[in-house]
Amino acid sequence: MWLLYLAGFVFIVSIAAVMIAVVVMMKNSSKINAIEPVTIRAEVIGEQGQLPEGAQIYDPHHLGASRLSIIFHTDKDQYIKLNVKQKDLYRLIQGMYGDLRYHGNKLLSFTHLPQHEEARRQQRIADAPYLEGDVSSDVYFYVSMPSINMIIPTDQAIKANKDQIFTVIEQIYDNSTDNFCGLDNERQVIQFANDGYSTDIVMDIPDPKKEGSYQAVFYDIETVKDVIETFFKGEDIIAKYHPEFHKW
Repeated sequence: MWLLYLAGFVFIVSIAAVMIAVVVMMKNSSKINAIEPVTIRAEVIGEQGQLPEGAQIYDPHHLGASRLSIIFHTDKDQYIKLNVKQKDLYRLIQGMYGDLRYHGNKLLSFTHLPQHEEARRQQRIADAPYLEGDVSSDVYFYVSMPSINMIIPTDQAIKANKDQIFTVIEQIYDNSTDNFCGLDNERQVIQFANDGYSTDIVMDIPDPKKEGSYQAVFYDIETVKDVIETFFKGEDIIAKYHPEFHKW
């Protein structure tokens, strides 16, 4: 008999849970329907881990967002997190700038404006003189340190000299999110990455011919600067630091 009581209790609890969920969905739907769609220019930031340190998500209606979401930085200097479709995760790349249209917590559309994106990149470089580059250098440099607003996308790498790159590397521990930077002299590429909270700095040297890359972990900025010095001198980094080879 007690099994019947237990089954009945479980059934009642289940029905109550479903009813509560339906009520919540109806309230949220009603709340969203009362909100006007918004059109504004914004930059694609990416996932939660790429939010600058101290920044807060602007969510005046307290709608929240699902796991399938992307953060945007609007021209009003507000960070908003919007629900997106799976294809948007691949289509919208960090650093893209354009016309954003959304309703409540849902992305409606994003129109990429590359010409305005370049103007913003130039302004960012102007605001950070150490990123202005050096046309006489034969080394291209790119970096992503979102929490300190230091971003030069891989496909927009600038020529930079050793001292300019050192200035950026010295701030790698100031960035509190996943970050990386790369150097490319058109003969070899060397990249460094840090998770934003540990002292580990991972070096990665891709070798497409061997279908893999050489990797090593360093624990201080001075060693990384020494590697960069070796790179600029054109010396053999692999022979000097003995990184391990990993197949892709």
